[in-house]
Amino acid sequence: MFINLPFRKSGAILGTTLVWQSIAVAGDVAFESLDEQRGKDGRSRESSHISVFGGTTQHQDGDVQILGVPYTLSDTSGQAHIGIRIGHEWRARKWPIATALEFEGSFLTSELNGSVDPSLLPTLSGDSIASFHTDMNAALFFLNGKISLDLRRHRARVGPLLSKLRPYVGGGLGGAQFWFRNTTYTTVDGVSLPNATPFSTDQFVFGWQMFGGLEYRVSDKVHIFGEYKHIHFDSFEETNELEHSSWVGGVKINYDKKKRSDEE
Repeated sequence: MFINLPFRKSGAILGTTLVWQSIAVAGDVAFESLDEQRGKDGRSRESSHISVFGGTTQHQDGDVQILGVPYTLSDTSGQAHIGIRIGHEWRARKWPIATALEFEGSFLTSELNGSVDPSLLPTLSGDSIASFHTDMNAALFFLNGKISLDLRRHRARVGPLLSKLRPYVGGGLGGAQFWFRNTTYTTVDGVSLPNATPFSTDQFVFGWQMFGGLEYRVSDKVHIFGEYKHIHFDSFEETNELEHSSWVGGVKINYDKKKRSDEE
């Protein structure tokens, strides 16, 4: 009796200690979010990605001055705009947002038309330029910042479909190398003169862009997206306030640092 009693007391003390430790651990887990638990062995909070996109130019406008005469710039919509993005994304711990930094390279082609204000025609000589048409090509390079609404962690509240959608907005700084080719202009007398270049070609121009779109998560690795882009370029030579917009769609491939241990 005298030998077993200390062991019983010790066992009771040890058991009580273990119970309290278990309660404390359970309390810690209870206050830990599901996303935090997954962060230990599931999807990483950051990942790299590569995207490819393609679409059509929607609208371009600006002003051109040739020998001091202003011309209104317009375009023929439906031309090509294709590109690629390489970036890295960070997902917030507490908020349903993700931020990303991306490098974007793209190529666009479009046909531009320019015409003088009809009220100025009587003041121009017969061999002055009344209108022109040119093929425009450009290689664009931008460094982008992007923010997305990531509802994945709120799947239980918003449902499986909405949790796969990620609206986003972003912007970037960079520029483009322009080429103008196959330019034809028409004089006030109605004479068409081919192979003329009324404004500068082969020039790099700085600019900025804004964009917004919607991603759909097909899987953790593959997303598809649609996007509207608006680009503004600095003035160069005879061209002022050149602006461009496009509708594009594409595929985004994600590369997580960790493999997911759970599938949603």
